[in-house]
Amino acid sequence: MPEDNETYDMADSYCEPEASDMAVLLQANEDKILNASMKALKSGSLTPLVKEELRFTIQSRRLAAGKGELKLEEFKKPPKRKLVTDEERKRAQVRRLQNREAAQRFRQRQKDQASYLSENNYQLKWQAEQLSTEVAGITTIN
Repeated sequence: MPEDNETYDMADSYCEPEASDMAVLLQANEDKILNASMKALKSGSLTPLVKEELRFTIQSRRLAAGKGELKLEEFKKPPKRKLVTDEERKRAQVRRLQNREAAQRFRQRQKDQASYLSENNYQLKWQAEQLSTEVAGITTIN
């Protein structure tokens, strides 16, 4: 570590990859970009190409900062499953049952409201028709 009077430069801690490593990385990236280009042409969408370019940019920045290459396998690990006790299983079952009942009540309320609005609509149309015939009768008298 630098002493108090020295300046510390991040570039000092970064070690340049060897030329053979860089050649392998560049070849691998070129292959990936070529595959992404082919997928983009087949699908008619630029999404695969944009994703690959973004991945390449992130990797380049990580390498420039002296960090290691980010591996995709790190993100593909399945989440660890928790052991579920009998009590938790029963609580989950009760929650599902309550949720199912609440959903049934909600659907019934929706049906009731729809029928109420339909009946109200019918009555309003009937009133409008009555009023229009009344108006027509008044205008024919005048």
